[in-house]
Amino acid sequence: MLDAFLRSLRNRSPQAPEQPSDGTYRLRRSARAKRARISVYHDRIEVVVPQGMPAAQLQAFVADHWQWALGKQAELAARAGGGEPALADGASLPFQGEHFPLTVVEQAGQRGGRVAFDRHFRVSVPGGLAADARQALVRDKLEAWYRRQVADHTRRMVQHHAVRHGLHPRSIAVRDQKTRWGSCGPRGDININWRLILAPPPVLEYVVVHELCHLRHRNHAKPFWDLVEDHLPQYREQRRWLKQHGHALMAALPKPR
Repeated sequence: MLDAFLRSLRNRSPQAPEQPSDGTYRLRRSARAKRARISVYHDRIEVVVPQGMPAAQLQAFVADHWQWALGKQAELAARAGGGEPALADGASLPFQGEHFPLTVVEQAGQRGGRVAFDRHFRVSVPGGLAADARQALVRDKLEAWYRRQVADHTRRMVQHHAVRHGLHPRSIAVRDQKTRWGSCGPRGDININWRLILAPPPVLEYVVVHELCHLRHRNHAKPFWDLVEDHLPQYREQRRWLKQHGHALMAALPKPR
């Protein structure tokens, strides 16, 4: 799945996402179907819709769910192929919408692991580790590094936007949320998903602003979106990016099963 995520960012952008064509999925109209759904298999993607669904509505449904379907298919392929690719020399890692090479080096006598970054990831680990232990250590140290980065960027974005309308959170925390990009608690505590640091910076900024605006409006009614737009006039582009690429983002750097 990490490979699929990397390819998705190399080959697509928010302005030019990969679009489905009629020949890339199997369509089945069903008199028994009450709503549209997508089923994903290793060799095909099947779209099942009510018999009378108009073509324009069908196309919109498929476009909205296409990146999710591709991500699920890549996940099936990764499982069939034996799991995630190795985090070793030559791998390419995402950071802020770009990709950077990874080098893993052994350091005799070192305790734990360390991450250095200068447009190139360098992870140093103790010598003599078994392959599984080495992979787990590299993965954990990379996640910790990503978490520190997203925490720093989030604090700066909050400082920039909070003063505009007096939207000051009580606290900011970085979380490993499985289905959410962010959340705003009833006491004004904001949580941000660490995987947003893998996306282009405007995407993280959109989520930060989204949660800040929930300090004022606890729903998604028009006044809420007006406040988001006042901060970020182009927020719809970033929202669309998350909708199109979010599934792959969530699947990046998974913990070993």
